[in-house]
Amino acid sequence: MIKRALSASAAAACPQFLFAGKENQSVKPAREFDVIVCGGGPAGWAAAVASARKGANTALIEQQGCLGGIWTSGLVCLILDWRNKGGLLRELLAALDKTGAQDAPHLYDPEAMKFALDSFCAAAGMSPSYSSPSLFQIRDGWTVFMVNHEFAVPCDDAEMYTAHTVAARAEINKMAAALRALGGVWKNMRLALTASHLGIREGRRLRGKYEITAEDVAREARFEDAVCRVEYWTDIHGLDASSRAFSDGGMKSKPYDIPMRALESADFSNLYMAGRCISGGFIPHASYRVTGNAAAMGEAVGKKAAARSLG
Repeated sequence: MIKRALSASAAAACPQFLFAGKENQSVKPAREFDVIVCGGGPAGWAAAVASARKGANTALIEQQGCLGGIWTSGLVCLILDWRNKGGLLRELLAALDKTGAQDAPHLYDPEAMKFALDSFCAAAGMSPSYSSPSLFQIRDGWTVFMVNHEFAVPCDDAEMYTAHTVAARAEINKMAAALRALGGVWKNMRLALTASHLGIREGRRLRGKYEITAEDVAREARFEDAVCRVEYWTDIHGLDASSRAFSDGGMKSKPYDIPMRALESADFSNLYMAGRCISGGFIPHASYRVTGNAAAMGEAVGKKAAARSLG
């Protein structure tokens, strides 16, 4: 059986990357796993549950104190591009519906979502590890060391990310104070909660065996190794205050497939990707990045990693 070892000393969680391979020989293992999923957002959650359901001993590592990423700690209380998706995402929507937590199939109460995601993990026989280490050797001379979850504005500048987080929170409080100053129905208004991190739109992407291109989006691409079909439009947001809020950039997208090869690392046989970090260009990323697709991708690589590790 192929195993991985979880390091006893390392940093917090990282983006949705998934590993399956030989035992780690460079650090003293605290526990051993067949599959390690780093990041418990929509893609990471689906990957971990799918892997555990296949019988793989699975670790799910998340920086925040809850699963869901942008769904929960990011307070984006909706799921985009969900209508044509089955599998775990469809199961999750049904579970949320039973709790009465939804105003519509894709709109939900974030606290109910946190509980539902934990429940799926428990039912699969695994539990997430919040704020656990993530230092993994994936090949001799190559170690993955991830010290934060996601950065943006730009994605590799922690100082700027922090500054924008502080500014965003200040703006929200300023708006709340202005409403409260109006009196009347607003006089007792208080902020109940703000997101624990900025919503990440654009970040680093790994090089896969295939890179999804703008041509794929335009030509309604079909692939034999498809893991899901994207139906979301090309949603390009402005890069500064002078730009339009959002547009399609002149790219009229048609439903297109995401191939498994775009989720498989070109350099490491035991490294898979799901969510925003898959192998694709700027234009397709503006379309496939939404959480309905992320969950479907995560489920696909979870099954693939479990099969590789156990086979």
